[in-house]
Amino acid sequence: MNRAQEERLRAIALQISRSPARGCHPRKLNNLVHLTIEMIHEAIERADGGYTLVINNTVVGTLKLCGKIQTRCTDEDDMTSYTITDDTGTIGGIMWPNDMTGKTAVNDMPLGSTAIVTGGMVKMDGKWQLNTYQAHAVTDENYITLHKLQMVTEQLDLMRLPLAQEPVKEHPEELEHGETEDQRLPENPESEDTSTKDKSDILIILDDPNIKMNENGASVEYVAYRLGKEETLIASLMEELVMEGLAYATGPRGYYRSLGDSQRER
Repeated sequence: MNRAQEERLRAIALQISRSPARGCHPRKLNNLVHLTIEMIHEAIERADGGYTLVINNTVVGTLKLCGKIQTRCTDEDDMTSYTITDDTGTIGGIMWPNDMTGKTAVNDMPLGSTAIVTGGMVKMDGKWQLNTYQAHAVTDENYITLHKLQMVTEQLDLMRLPLAQEPVKEHPEELEHGETEDQRLPENPESEDTSTKDKSDILIILDDPNIKMNENGASVEYVAYRLGKEETLIASLMEELVMEGLAYATGPRGYYRSLGDSQRER
């Protein structure tokens, strides 16, 4: 595939991702999505200072980018800050060190090398950055084309999904204590979606090649540190993953390993 064809793919995906439908709520999915940096920047503009990014009527959760590592620095806590650029723009990212090596995967990449990074967008001190879960160098340049093909396919699939319509109530039903349904506080309908996404992010960390090299896997403390979550929450989600047959506890207390893609598909 030549450069012009790749540019056409990028333009198609970008156009599909724009113009959210009116009168609808964004869908909350837990899929890993392939994006360009331009698509992220446009979602940030649409967020208008908020903390939720929406692309193609869908809340952005875990995402994957493909670009070149432009700058990189490591602070006193061994956290690596870096910038990644593709042919649509540049964005900053952060990555916490692996608890076994004390380094991040970005540390080992020469500046200017092409990388695949997976993570979630977070807003820190008013600035959006990619909280990176995984990063590795691209050894096959065909992956760049594959990334764009997957991006177009995903955006087309999202277009086919039903939109989340807001229910309209003409006469609010009266509930106990004389309150109406409109006055009652919501019971946090996002909790289940958030839990599913958190478990998906945990599996991404457990499937990291550096984690797999450690016979004990990763600790609850380390995963909580990487995701910026409470240890009690991560411990509970780890147990759920064990019950679902997606992970297992190892020798040391509080350490877990993923069963791996091949075993999870059985």
